[in-house]
Amino acid sequence: MAFASRHQSEARSAPDIPTMRESAPELAKFDVSSWFGIFLPKSAPAPVVDALNKEIKVFVAREDIKKNIAALGARTDYGTPQQFSDFVAAETAKFAAIIKQEGLQMDAN
Repeated sequence: MAFASRHQSEARSAPDIPTMRESAPELAKFDVSSWFGIFLPKSAPAPVVDALNKEIKVFVAREDIKKNIAALGARTDYGTPQQFSDFVAAETAKFAAIIKQEGLQMDAN
């Protein structure tokens, strides 16, 4: 039994389930979603980053991939390496207080 979905994109796959924001006014600022990305060391050569990025763009554009991911209640999205870097920085800033309080760190190994 679902009481609410986290994000509007989830609500599209289950239109009868309200989002958290719709369920309770105190959750109006609730904006948490799951996402996945590929990280490389900062020292990765630009040609390697560009080649991998090109293949990822082709992969996430495939209809069979979109269909399989949609069946999981998710969606594919594509952005440039810079857009992804900016997104990660924004997510990190959004959760900075929790990250600091809990002493969380990204394992670069």
